[in-house]
Amino acid sequence: MDLIDVDDSVSSVSINSTASLIQPIMYFVSSAFLLGSFALQSVLGRPAFDERSLVQERQSSVDSFIKSESSVAIEQLLCNIGSDGCNSKNVATGIVIASPDTQDPDYFYTWTRDAALVFKYVVDRFINQYDAGLQRKIQEYIASQAKLQGVSNPSGSLSDGSGLGEAKFNVDMSAFTGGWGRPQRDGPALRATAMITYANWLIANGYTSTANDIVWPVVRNDLNYVAQYWNQTGFDLWEEVKGSSFFTTGSQYRALIEGAALAKKLGKSGDNYSNIAPQALCFLQTYWISSGKYVDSNITDSFRSWNINKGISQGSAVAVGRYVEDVYYNGNPWYLATLAAAEQLYDAIYVWKQQGSITVSDVSLSFFKDLVSSISTGTYASDSATFKSITDAVSKYADGYVAIIAKYVGTDGHLAEQFDKNDGHPLSATDLTWSYAAFLSAADRRAGVIPPSWAGGVAAVPNQCGTNTVAGSTSCPIATSVAVTFEEVVTTNFGDTIKIVGNIAALGNWDTSKAVALSASDYTSSNPVWKATISLAAGQSIQYKYINVKKDGSLTWEKDPNRTYTVPKTCATNATKSDKWQS
Repeated sequence: MDLIDVDDSVSSVSINSTASLIQPIMYFVSSAFLLGSFALQSVLGRPAFDERSLVQERQSSVDSFIKSESSVAIEQLLCNIGSDGCNSKNVATGIVIASPDTQDPDYFYTWTRDAALVFKYVVDRFINQYDAGLQRKIQEYIASQAKLQGVSNPSGSLSDGSGLGEAKFNVDMSAFTGGWGRPQRDGPALRATAMITYANWLIANGYTSTANDIVWPVVRNDLNYVAQYWNQTGFDLWEEVKGSSFFTTGSQYRALIEGAALAKKLGKSGDNYSNIAPQALCFLQTYWISSGKYVDSNITDSFRSWNINKGISQGSAVAVGRYVEDVYYNGNPWYLATLAAAEQLYDAIYVWKQQGSITVSDVSLSFFKDLVSSISTGTYASDSATFKSITDAVSKYADGYVAIIAKYVGTDGHLAEQFDKNDGHPLSATDLTWSYAAFLSAADRRAGVIPPSWAGGVAAVPNQCGTNTVAGSTSCPIATSVAVTFEEVVTTNFGDTIKIVGNIAALGNWDTSKAVALSASDYTSSNPVWKATISLAAGQSIQYKYINVKKDGSLTWEKDPNRTYTVPKTCATNATKSDKWQS
């Protein structure tokens, strides 16, 4: 079946007319909105059924690749997470870099979307098998995002929530102020989804207070952003086109559904989310082209025009890119897009088996006819020959995509962003974190490792779409500790050292031998300032003084009275106390 690209905006998610793998696509809201399937932009050419003798050989080859690549992928994924990742020097704790590359292209930033999709995989992996190391990473990610939400940026600030739509930040969590496609409205929804999954695990394992006190405030900010801005346009996940995106709307819908459910578990009000979710679902239907029976985000067999796909039969997988019109690096296959095609198919097989049947409707008939030419509409039970024929064929087809990755994987299993459409050598950013997450996610789906279901709260599609929004409040978590920089202005002589001493342990408990030395690194004749940064508890009240310790060890106290200071108890994790020597 050959479809045309009907999406002038080149929207992100591409599930062609055969996409009603699981009932009509207008009601298919599963992993297509997450890492595995959103980028499915291939024409699903269909395998023949006369190759069953090759099934075991094919499976063995893919099995072998997945086994060897899995250890590389998880190692490299963790290398790209600060601050102790092997590729993450000077990266803030919990921050995910897109790639270690700093030029040609410079991907040494953190994207809200990429990080959320990566941590959605990390959370899923953790839930499937407890790992204390992964849990620490998840906790650090949540803490970093709580801080990042409060960083004002070109998209806005936390005060009205607009700043949550900023696409990327510097790796030290400062704002990126260069030109970019902004805002991007999928990030908050995806981040909420990743954290909600972890919050649900916390609740199920007796840590409801942690979910409520630590995770919920961060999730709530993102959910309130979605509820307020869901019907406004933004740049798609490829950051090139401003408009409405199937992927973004679907991600927002899922976040609202899961957010309402989590709110209920925590005894919070989730009405804003449950009221908006049906409207988002209704809008999601507008991407459906009823006359052609496909989603308005489709790519045709045109990927087959690439040299890398020449000679591949119509019944086999091909290397998949973002869209055929792509000009970035001259347009090439992407590892994550090719893996997404595989994951979508593995997901479909899993759902069919869970349902115990495959239903062929008027919408999905064209898909299944490519598999079984004599098939007609109806429901085929899992114990039927037709059911087995379909699932065998789809499994073979999905494995074909993984085999392409195996063929063009980089040296020692490293995955870049793209591979050349002519000869398959890796291109663009090296060690792309998203590529590793895409591989690991697809491998899990093939192995039958499936994340917890979220569809229990699916809303009904309204008869008429609305555009209601809710402007919820946003807030940052109150800091528990604050890095206070004490600045003392005093003219000193060579060999002098200014120290601070006070009534708490961090300041020596008035013991001058335990006083904290200040630094003169910024000292000038016009600004004779000494500085020291000390971590103190938020809200703590202290008394302190400065002393001048001479080269010979003698010391001079500044004059009375003792200084007093109360550490701010706000969202800020940094504060400055400026003083002048009391003489």
